[in-house]
Amino acid sequence: MPTLFATERTHGTSADAKLPTKRLAGAIGGSSFANGRFNKIRSIRRIGTLMSTAETATAPATWPVVAQGVAVAGAAALAWYVSLNDGPWPLAIAGYLLGAVVSVFLLTLYRSISSLRRSKSFRRNPLLDRTAQLVALCGLVVGLYCGYLVATELAKW
Repeated sequence: MPTLFATERTHGTSADAKLPTKRLAGAIGGSSFANGRFNKIRSIRRIGTLMSTAETATAPATWPVVAQGVAVAGAAALAWYVSLNDGPWPLAIAGYLLGAVVSVFLLTLYRSISSLRRSKSFRRNPLLDRTAQLVALCGLVVGLYCGYLVATELAKW
């Protein structure tokens, strides 16, 4: 049976040279001293059992981006319906709120949820980040068009 703490060693720069560190023996995955810092060991073998401290990878939440896409699609449908002179102009206000306000709010919500979940096991999804930004940009464009529709209707009075 291997000893858990085999030797005491000193590593690092001159400031760290006086601090003793313990080298773990029998560790799975190894232990290393890189630039004077001890890398965290994911699992240690003790008395015939394996204790794992590895975390499962977490992915960012996709529901805010999906809801953002639905909001922008709804705003575009309302803008199209009002611009064909088939719908009442107050629907353009709802399109403005969905496109410019709700889509940007959902982008902010997505980013805050992603920043809360950041850890060593968090896996970023750059494609989802770019998609959220693109959908928010489309929401702003549709919101501006709905604002234009509202302004032209109010100018007719």
